[in-house]
Amino acid sequence: MSAIGGILLAAGEASRFGAPKQAARIGEEALLQRASAQLQAAGLAANVVVLGAHVDRVAPLLPVEVARVVNPHWSDGMLGSLQAGLRFLLAQRVELAGIFVTAADQPGFTTAHIEGYLRAARREEDGVRPVVTAYARGYGLPFVLPQSFFDQLLALPPTGQLRPLLRSLPNAVALAEGPHLRDIDTQEDLEDWLAEKG
Repeated sequence: MSAIGGILLAAGEASRFGAPKQAARIGEEALLQRASAQLQAAGLAANVVVLGAHVDRVAPLLPVEVARVVNPHWSDGMLGSLQAGLRFLLAQRVELAGIFVTAADQPGFTTAHIEGYLRAARREEDGVRPVVTAYARGYGLPFVLPQSFFDQLLALPPTGQLRPLLRSLPNAVALAEGPHLRDIDTQEDLEDWLAEKG
């Protein structure tokens, strides 16, 4: 089976949330803990959590065995954090056929959903095919990127945009967005999500 690594992006400032969003509680666990546990349970070849803003507050939320890397330039945008995560995985000398990339602010996104992306990616007999999430505004997270695009990703300016690369991926499987991909951007978003889950 083709080896896929996982990157969990959790470096943002969460300015709209008004506090370190990664530490916001969902029951007995923080958003970051929940997202990391779902990723760890998916059986990927290697995983890394990318931290940045509020690192002193959120890093202790992760179990010691969870690999993490800090992007000191997190304010440049998500692309630089993704590049930091990919460089970390490549430095582990694990032979990866692709990476699965997700974020820490979608609490409805579970291990079962991750496994759906991995199944779609592994339909290629000779490796991994790209899988993207189709939103009304275009492609976005979560996604699977094959190894053949790693160099192209790393060559982009860290302050650039990821969406043009995702649009250019040939023969990509586009999975539709759904309630499980709802972002928590504000305190109100979290309260609404918790109320709906009862």
